Amino acid sequence: MKFLTKLNNLYSPGPSWPGRLTWRKKYFVFGEAYTDGQACVISVFRLREGFYGLPEDQKLFEHRVLKEAVHELGHTFGLSHCPDPKCVMHFSNSLRDTDIKSHDFCERCKRLLK
Repeated sequence: MKFLTKLNNLYSPGPSWPGRLTWRKKYFVFGEAYTDGQACVISVFRLREGFYGLPEDQKLFEHRVLKEAVHELGHTFGLSHCPDPKCVMHFSNSLRDTDIKSHDFCERCKRLLK
C-alpha cells in the first residue's frame, strides 16, 4: 500500500501522454523503486526513438528497457545510485546517460549485492 501511495505522486497527465512518469520537480523519470525489495516500475515511453521523432530502433529500445529494468531492480535490492557512469546503477539524467551505461553492475555494486 505504501508503494501505491508513492506511485500516486508519479502521474500520467492524460491519454495523450501514456506512460509519461514525472516525479516532484523532475520533468520525467524512467522508473521508480522501493529499496526494501517490495516493488518497482519503469516507463518505456521515452525509451523509444520515435518519441524524439527519430526512426525506431528495436534493438536500441530493448537495450534501454533492459538497463532501466535492471537499474530499478538494483534499487529493490538496496543499491543506491553509483558514481560510475558505466554502471547500470548510475543515475540517468538523460537518455544519453542510459545509452552510455552498461546493463551490468560495476565491481563495487556487485560487492554490495553479496
